[in-house]
Amino acid sequence: MMESVKAIVLTLTILVVISIVTPAPPERKCRTVFTDLNKRELQQINVCTKELGYKSGREKSQKSTCTMKCVLTKESLIKPDGQLSAEQFDIYVMEHFPPSLIDRANETFNPCLALFDGKNIEQDEFCKSYDPLVKCLTRNFANLCRGLP
Repeated sequence: MMESVKAIVLTLTILVVISIVTPAPPERKCRTVFTDLNKRELQQINVCTKELGYKSGREKSQKSTCTMKCVLTKESLIKPDGQLSAEQFDIYVMEHFPPSLIDRANETFNPCLALFDGKNIEQDEFCKSYDPLVKCLTRNFANLCRGLP
């Protein structure tokens, strides 16, 4: 019980510090945010693909989840030890989403994070243990702006 209270206090402290130090991004339409984040992700995919040094198209395809794990690691959403970082996700949302879209982003992505809450993510050559996370994030990201301008 005491550990969860400490974690909540730490998370709130981090969010307060972030909101003081990091100004919120300007208000933009959801589609603009989506497009900007999509471009950023595509750039990171290119970087990760080169860094991972796949020898063939087949290997690239087989290890596509590893590419996405690399992207999420570069965005600090996955820690260097391979575990998810809910705190860093909060920071990412605060840095990339205008205030009007923060609740929408949390509603969109928190179910994906909940898939791994408290679970140890195993490491394997094809990064298959990250498959549910990557698929959830990809599917939910595609629906981020559904019903919005």
